[in-house]
This record gives sequence, structure tokens and C-alpha cells, in this order.
Amino acid sequence: MKKILCCLVAGLLAFSAVCWPVGALAAAPLQAADAGVVIPEDTVLQLELLNFLESKRNKVGDKVSVKLLAAVSVADEVIIPRGTVLEGTLKKVQKGKLLSQKGVIRMRLQDYYLPNGYLVKLNNEEIKFSGDMNYTSLAAGIAVPFAGLAFKGKNVSCKPGLRFKYKLQHDVVAERY
Repeated sequence: MKKILCCLVAGLLAFSAVCWPVGALAAAPLQAADAGVVIPEDTVLQLELLNFLESKRNKVGDKVSVKLLAAVSVADEVIIPRGTVLEGTLKKVQKGKLLSQKGVIRMRLQDYYLPNGYLVKLNNEEIKFSGDMNYTSLAAGIAVPFAGLAFKGKNVSCKPGLRFKYKLQHDVVAERY
């Protein structure tokens, strides 16, 4: 009886030793597919603004759309196709102020379900638009010290069709859904 039990245990161990690596290898691709793909920080998105933005007119909470001008790929797989319209919400709108403070608009991108089966999590990415330096106040400040403090900074004013580049500030996860 001991001999049969020992043979049975030895057989199970031998079977496990042969089959275990095969099972582990078969499960590995499923885990990688479930984990998704990471679009690394510092990836540059080429975008086109689809809405008019103006710091005198827009408010926090306004919706803004941008179109992707070039596909975003990872390991030769297109994750976000060219022409995808990404949407966001304005999180900060500040008009130009005295003391030459320029206007600022911040837009936070929303997460997206893409037709190719990816959920792209962009919720930490904020695009910042800012007004130009008020050169009148700069010149006045040079000519007469502190005179530039009485001038307002320029407001943000961006027309639809504005093309710009945005560098991702965080790794962006794209998960299969």
C-alpha cells in the first residue's frame, strides 16, 4: 500500500512539474491583455482646438473638444486613432488682471471609450492655455519703474482650428473593455 501511495504521489509531482510551466505560460498573455497598455508620460499629442476659448467669456465647467491630429501608438499598435475627438471640462478660468497677470484657462481631459476597444484614462491630464505677456506694461515698467503694475495682463483668446502640442504629464493607462 505504501509503495502504491508513493508511486501515486511521485506521479502527481512529476505530472505537476511537467504541466505547471505550460499552464503558467498559457495564463501569462491573458494577464498582460487584462493589464492594458501604458502610454508613457512625455508622449506628445498633436491636437486641434474645436471650440472658441476666451478667458473673458468661458466659465469653469464649460465643455471643450480637441481633435487628435496624429495617432498615438504603443509598440506599433494604434491605441488612440488619428481624428479622435477628445473632450474635457474647464477647471480654471482666470481673466487678465492688474499687475500684468495674464489670463489662464485650464482644461482637464476626460476618460474615453474608444471604438477599438480601449478605455483611455486621461483624468489627470490638464491642458493649460495662457494669455500673452502684455508688452505695453513691460515697456512701461522698463521706462518708468513700477509703471507696468497699472496695466492688465492679456486674456486668453484661442480660435477653433488652433493647432498645438501637448506633452503628457503622467503615464496614461489604456485598458481593454
